[in-house]
Amino acid sequence: MTRQEFHTLLQRYIAGKSTESEKALVDQWYELLDDADLPAIDNTELNTLEDSLWEKIQDATTITPVRRISYRKIAVAAAIIGMLMVPAVYWFTHRQPAVWYAAIPAAQTMHEQVNNTQQIITITLEDHSKISLYPGASVRYPLHFDAARREVYLNGQGFFEVHKNPQQPFYVYNHNMTTHVLGTSFMIKPGKEEGLMEVAVRTGRVEVTGQQPDGNNKNGVILTPNQQVVYDERKNRFESSLVEKPEPLPAVPGAVPEKQNMLFEDTPLRQVLAAIGAQYGIEIVEENENLDNCPFTGDISGQPLYNKLDLVCQSVKATYEIKGTRILVRGKGCN
Repeated sequence: MTRQEFHTLLQRYIAGKSTESEKALVDQWYELLDDADLPAIDNTELNTLEDSLWEKIQDATTITPVRRISYRKIAVAAAIIGMLMVPAVYWFTHRQPAVWYAAIPAAQTMHEQVNNTQQIITITLEDHSKISLYPGASVRYPLHFDAARREVYLNGQGFFEVHKNPQQPFYVYNHNMTTHVLGTSFMIKPGKEEGLMEVAVRTGRVEVTGQQPDGNNKNGVILTPNQQVVYDERKNRFESSLVEKPEPLPAVPGAVPEKQNMLFEDTPLRQVLAAIGAQYGIEIVEENENLDNCPFTGDISGQPLYNKLDLVCQSVKATYEIKGTRILVRGKGCN
């Protein structure tokens, strides 16, 4: 943790803006200290203070909640946080924004899985949810989920197939981005540039938010199948679009998509586009209502989405553009 990160955490604590997890860590660690033996806070005493506290942490079995804590205690505890390598807390490296993004609850027993292989490995969680962990990625998760929510911490790329349970929502924390689902499948991976993260949805619905330095989730997007978002954590900005290769949706959630008959004969363009849009869960709109008068004849069954659109648009002298999460068809239409 850098000095600026230390300063930010301390100022938030003093200002009463810490998250519950941050405050609990400061309070609990400081309770291990003997107030009468606290040394003066200066650079010459920090190493001694660290050694003393670490020894007490190893021996501690219970921690009594703190009712009152002085500013002197706050400063000492925050200084300790700045020195210790604490496995219960994730911090960004110096190349990333100096913000706190998640504190793992101290009461949970966490397991860490690191993929040091060149293959994708599959992890099955307690609730039967599955994580496909890509090479070089790691994930931390509790052996037993909290009754109210399921939380995991991802670093790198992972594909999630979350077992549906509306009473126990599922959260994935990746740096300062939070992905919230009830039951679905989606991919999380680093973006093409530093500071960018991507979330792409295959099935279900996903909420993606960015966590701010004060611990609050602000701004975000809701994604549905075949949609993705690129999150710029430096600017806390979201940019939604369609995935690179949209997949047909299954008729029944969780089932394998069946090949649909896409054979048309003198079918009005509006009906053709509606059928294609329904197959992928994507809204396709016409710029010109005269396009409705154009008939289409052809078999586009089994073709990828953009091949379908190429064939249809060429037949009626139209073009299409991807506009965020929608597709716009342009053309003069037919009389």
